[in-house]
Amino acid sequence: MAPSIPLDVTDPRTETVGVIGAGMAGLITAYTLLQDGFASVEVLTRDKSIGGVWAKERVYPGLQINNATANSVHGEYRYSALPMPPPDNRGGRLTGDDMQKYLETFADKFLEGKIRFEAEVVNIRRDDIGKWLISISDKKTGAQEVVTYSRIVLCTGVRIGTDLILHLAQYVFSRDAATQKSQICCLHVQLKPHTSPAPYFIPRSSDREWMTLWLQLDPNKTKEAKQGRLHRWRWKISTRVSSRRTCPENTISHDIAFPPSIAAYLANEGRNVTVVFETTDAFLASTKPLPDFIRKSRLLSVLSPHIHLRTRLERFLHTTWLGSKLVYYFWNALVESSFQALGVPKDSPLRRIHSPFWSVRVNDEGAPRPNSFHSLVNDGKISLAAPARMESYGADGRSIILSDGRVLRAAAVILATGYVSSWGGIFDAKTREEVGMQRHPPSNARTYHWDYTTLANPPHAHPDTQQWANAIYRGLVPAKNIARRDFALNGSVFTTNNGYVCEVIAHWIASYFRGDAMRLPPTVEDACADAERSAAWIRQRNPTCYCRTLTVLLCHSAPLTFPFFRWPQAVDDLLEEMGLQIMRSGGSWLTWPFKVIEVREISTLKEERDAKRAVLKF
Repeated sequence: MAPSIPLDVTDPRTETVGVIGAGMAGLITAYTLLQDGFASVEVLTRDKSIGGVWAKERVYPGLQINNATANSVHGEYRYSALPMPPPDNRGGRLTGDDMQKYLETFADKFLEGKIRFEAEVVNIRRDDIGKWLISISDKKTGAQEVVTYSRIVLCTGVRIGTDLILHLAQYVFSRDAATQKSQICCLHVQLKPHTSPAPYFIPRSSDREWMTLWLQLDPNKTKEAKQGRLHRWRWKISTRVSSRRTCPENTISHDIAFPPSIAAYLANEGRNVTVVFETTDAFLASTKPLPDFIRKSRLLSVLSPHIHLRTRLERFLHTTWLGSKLVYYFWNALVESSFQALGVPKDSPLRRIHSPFWSVRVNDEGAPRPNSFHSLVNDGKISLAAPARMESYGADGRSIILSDGRVLRAAAVILATGYVSSWGGIFDAKTREEVGMQRHPPSNARTYHWDYTTLANPPHAHPDTQQWANAIYRGLVPAKNIARRDFALNGSVFTTNNGYVCEVIAHWIASYFRGDAMRLPPTVEDACADAERSAAWIRQRNPTCYCRTLTVLLCHSAPLTFPFFRWPQAVDDLLEEMGLQIMRSGGSWLTWPFKVIEVREISTLKEERDAKRAVLKF
């Protein structure tokens, strides 16, 4: 790879940068660019508050982060520039309120006056002289405006909304059901204005990227229910917590995709809850918190093969017969110990999980809690209908029909049947083609395959898995646009340590925008070939996830990479491209897999990049 790609002699820090999105990725990107000396950085968000998925209007009571490993640990889901305050008495579990307050504090301290709220991005395009034109709609006034930036970073995520199966919504429960059931709940995703005539699928004229749960807090207030005065909570749909498992009995689902805490919340409120699913997420759990050398080290990443195997230990584990046996033994033992920790019976449908080795659908449930999803199932407060899928509504208007023939009565239905990209509506076909964000069939010019013994017997993958690829280099830059250094992505890398990864990516983007010497592909063709190879790796490494998540997202040209447990290796790749130290947690040949990774390791990345830049000038 070439050390750098030539840039115009103009200092890019004197030009404008637009950061779209004020979530975890957007905030650290803006902060890092400002620290690097970019004088004009503006953050655009359609929300009233910062936080993205953790914005005030989206955090609901009882929300706890259950993403595997570091993200769910209080004090670890953060940036190096700002410690997280000590937790309340929750056993160290990180809550939605914790994240919202932390991100708000970060923005107040470092980004005051840099964030533009309630500015909805309607369209992004490039003009004839290479500037980015962003059409904005003011959500308060409805005023339209076009702003211009020299460079932009898209930090909106790639899994904002959900996609409903419309034929299932053609017939819904009658209005009379509202007065006959003790509770009402409804979930609706706005695909087109007013496409659903039913009282339980509530049309919304805007805000189509969010699902809204409507709960009648007092079952006797049917008059208020009819008038639409219902209490509302919002939450972000995330592939990390997606499953077919959490569906209240007053809420039946076809391929449900939202956190189990929602089902637990409904059950804890006294509602009758039934969950319909075929296969659910794997989870990590233990009677006591796992030690840091397991939860926060490289151990899980070493046992999860990367696109290249950097160390002798990784090569032994993933390319030898004995090594593969040890890897499988570890993951199987981890699954079984998690089942035992939460008291999941041998014959429980909750054991119908996706493999944590092959899948990225893994949650961290921590220690048992009496009000958690699994405990409520064990206590009979949440019923299970599995394995099954919802096929249709019953003719009586008060029931649903499952794939196994069972008929379940319900007052309302929650459907979440997939994902749509946050980018589909803001890039027209011309811009997607010009920038290189469109999907395409895999190239036949070269076949990629990794002869890892641990990947010898993959789960069945849908045929669509092999039909599409993306051309996004490292999940950060469209390969076709890589030489221009004026467009990048942050927040599109699917990992279990978002704080650490997003911060490293922000530094990578800052170096990329500044024109620093980096180990990037020397040509656009080489960048496209690298992206093609990475897409082939994802198809082999995570075949079911690639099919279920990436191919759906790619229908709107939304690329994604899945380091997940192997995020330390992915971060090392980015650090290496910047010419910085890798494997920063240290350790000897014997101890390095168990050394705790801490975000403070990357607190000096700016100074290291400055020093490297100074040396190269002489």
